[in-house]
This record gives sequence, C-alpha cells and structure tokens, in this order.
Amino acid sequence: VTSQPTPVVPEGWLQYGKCAYTLEPFRTWHQWWRQALRSGDRWSHNMVLCTCGADGQPEGRSVTLHLWDENGFVFCTNYEGPKAEQLEANQKASAYFKWEELSRHVKINGTVSKVSAKETEFLFRRCRPEEQLHFYTSAGGRDHPFNQSKSYEPSELAAYVAHYRDTGAQFGSPIDKEVPLPRAWGGYRLTPSSIEFIDHTVPWSERVLWTLDPQAAAGANAGSSEEHINDVKKAGETAAETEAETATETQAETAATEAAETADTTVTPEGTSMQTPNYCLPSASSACVPVDRVVPGWSRHLLVP
Repeated sequence: VTSQPTPVVPEGWLQYGKCAYTLEPFRTWHQWWRQALRSGDRWSHNMVLCTCGADGQPEGRSVTLHLWDENGFVFCTNYEGPKAEQLEANQKASAYFKWEELSRHVKINGTVSKVSAKETEFLFRRCRPEEQLHFYTSAGGRDHPFNQSKSYEPSELAAYVAHYRDTGAQFGSPIDKEVPLPRAWGGYRLTPSSIEFIDHTVPWSERVLWTLDPQAAAGANAGSSEEHINDVKKAGETAAETEAETATETQAETAATEAAETADTTVTPEGTSMQTPNYCLPSASSACVPVDRVVPGWSRHLLVP
C-alpha cells in the first residue's frame, strides 16, 4: 500500500473562493475544462506551451496543466532545463488547448513566474508516486549525471535506465516510501493577460477574446483589497444563486429543445426527410455578459472567425 502525505493547499490560492468560477472569463473556462475532462480524451489536461528565449526562436512543447485558479494556470518542469532557460530570458508565454472531441480550442497569453516553495511541495505531493520517481531521477539539476539539459548517446541512455531502476528500488515496488522533492523541479504560473475561446460547434466558428487591462485591475484592487475581494465574492455568490434558481428551468428548456430538434424536419425535393439544425440561434457564449459577472479588469471582444 502506497503511503503518501496528504497535500495541504497553500494559503493565498483561490482568493475569491470557488465563486470565482461563476465570473467571466473563468466561468467559461471552467465549463469547457470540465467538459474536456469528461470527454474521454486522456490528453485533455495537456497544453502546448510556447516560449521564446533570448535568441528569438519560438519553441513549443506539450506540458501538463497541474492546477488553475483566477491567478493563473500552473505547470511544472525542471528549473534548470531548456524551458526554464527560455523563461528566464523572456517571461512571456502562450498556452494552447485543443480539444478535438469538443471542437473547441483555448489560447492563453500571459507572463510566467515561479510559484512558491510551498506550492511546489503541494504540487509534487499531488503527483502519482511513479511520476514523482520520474521527476526525482531527471530533475536533479545541471550537476546531476542525468538531466534534461543535454543530449546522450544510446549507451548513456542505457545507463539512465539502470539508474532509474536502481533509484526506484530504494522506494519499494510498488513505491511505499516518500520520494524526496527534486532539487531543480518546481511549478510555474502563467498569469493570463488574454484568454481566447474558439468554438467550432457553431457554423461561424465563434471566437471570443477576453483581455485584461492591468490598470483597471489595479484600480479595482486599490483602496481596500479585502473590500474588493468581498465584492467579487458577493458578485460570484449572486451569480451562483441565480444559476441555481434557473437550473430546473434550464433543464426543462433543454429537454423541450431536444424534443423540438428531433421533431423539426424538412422534406427535400426528393421527398426524403432530414433533420434541420437550428443554425440561426447564437451559442450560449454569444450572450451579453453583465458587468457584475466579470472579474474586475477583464473585457470581452468578439473576433471575426
């Protein structure tokens, strides 16, 4: 039986509480993210992270989204690897999610910064023991005999496999001992400056861009930070209450719509019957978003597909 300590959520996370999920743009993200996880795609939690170092050469790679909240999107990597070197030279980055099963994409631009040591410990303890062992054997820093910062000959890779096997044996099989946090492994937070939602489920491939105005956000936080957070919480709670009150009505409308779509047919010149999709209706994300449903500083724009 694997024995692992229970992670403790660091202070400062989710400062607006879960009610932030009812405020845009994170409300839409939360809905799409949950749908993606339920789609059956085993890679739905992966994103393409694009960075650009001092040489100006962009580089993309797939990384795992470990956690997210209104403060940003957190991924983990080797602090002394190629990604870290590029992020040290240029903190701007872009993340791209492509969910084929849902016909939806999300693009996030922003700046990247390291998370705290406490957050890194929390993230590491959330990983499966097998993942922890992988990180422990490959993220020991540049002075470690095996790291992700250089290339190896086939014979040297064989030595790494032996190193991985021997290291794993120290923690049991299955792993039943605590794997130490690697010295050079940790989390980064991509703090968004823009989030674009691309929806191909509608014929016109809807694109909705949310952008953050730093000055407006700073102004909203000026005066009393606690008062601002309470205002956002109140707005989120109000939105949540409204959604709860209309949940039954929405379910009834959905059932009625599905029944109508099933019954809505047209006759072709050949005399055969076919279902007529209701393309004239705008999608849910096209609806006007009340200002009290938006996190302060964010604004919404519609883009041409």
